[in-house]
Amino acid sequence: TFCIAAGNSGANANNYSPSRVSHNNVLVIAAIDSNDNWASFSNYGSNVDYAAPGVSIESTWKGAGYNTISGTSMASPHAAGVALMGNPSTDGSVSGPGGSYPIIHQ
Repeated sequence: TFCIAAGNSGANANNYSPSRVSHNNVLVIAAIDSNDNWASFSNYGSNVDYAAPGVSIESTWKGAGYNTISGTSMASPHAAGVALMGNPSTDGSVSGPGGSYPIIHQ
């Protein structure tokens, strides 16, 4: 299973590559904040499979340091970790542009 970022344009992910991909082994991931609110920058659409934390995430940074950053590229690793544990599921959802999106968890 591959987890790919939905994109950070606040637009329909179906219009962007690679998030417009449709395949059984590919999960397209949108971003939410720590309160399970939709991230305004996150792309959306029918091809988005799950939402995961992607706002104010501490990550490694250039020069061997750390930085707090936001983006669907931060949400995708969260989802990949859950997917690695097997059979990702959801017990909640977040409302975003174009619909309601399941929040990934194990």
